Amino acid sequence: KLAGGVGRAAEEEKEEGEGEGSSSRGTGTGTGIGGSAKELGLLESRLTTIESLVGIRPALVDDSKAPSRPLLPTMQRLEHQLTLFTQPRHLDAISRRVKVLVAELERAHEARAKLSSLPPVKSTSTGAGDEGKDGGGGGGGGGKEGTGSGSGTTPFGTADQLARLRSLFLLQTRLEPLLPLTPHLLTRLQSLSALHASSAHFASSLEALVDADRRVEERLREVRGLCEGLRSGMGEDEGRVRGNLEMVQGRMEELGRRMDALGL
Repeated sequence: KLAGGVGRAAEEEKEEGEGEGSSSRGTGTGTGIGGSAKELGLLESRLTTIESLVGIRPALVDDSKAPSRPLLPTMQRLEHQLTLFTQPRHLDAISRRVKVLVAELERAHEARAKLSSLPPVKSTSTGAGDEGKDGGGGGGGGGKEGTGSGSGTTPFGTADQLARLRSLFLLQTRLEPLLPLTPHLLTRLQSLSALHASSAHFASSLEALVDADRRVEERLREVRGLCEGLRSGMGEDEGRVRGNLEMVQGRMEELGRRMDALGL
């Protein structure tokens, strides 16, 4: 689609340039013809550069070499995968897998080194058969010894160890295509280690702030309780003081009436 759009745009630009060239020839202005030709050449070079960068130049030349996928969906898919891979949980999972792969590769390398250092296998069964041919009755005994040695352990180890080595070799063949990606992944993880450290520090600081806020809320709650207790106590004291004042005032009035009655 992008190639067709670019091609149509180029054809339209060429047609416009040819129309401008013909009109300029009709009017007899030579400078217009030279300018339109220069603009067409510049446009053609730019379109060629864009097509080569995008990768659709072979598709324009040969229809059988059309691009397998459109460019914009591919870019969107790559961007989506990049955002997924740069998430901390995906990076942690990748780092764990890389560590496991490195450990398995080290084990496979050690096993291969041990196998290469071992001497070649000697066939004991053929030697036992030759002895049997030479010595008649002793051949039966030689054959038994040969079968007994063949059923024992080989220089490469037991059957279980050989099965494990084969599984490690199969795993190594699967891991070899991933080896070029490990340096980039490790570099990416190392570059993001500072970000993870800062995020961990931010999380601890946020937890400390939440704890401090909780303690402040508890203290404020205690202060509110004390203020309410003081307010209720002051209300009770105010009522008692008013009662005492009214009582004293009543007694003073009664004392004044008695003094008036006595004529004092």
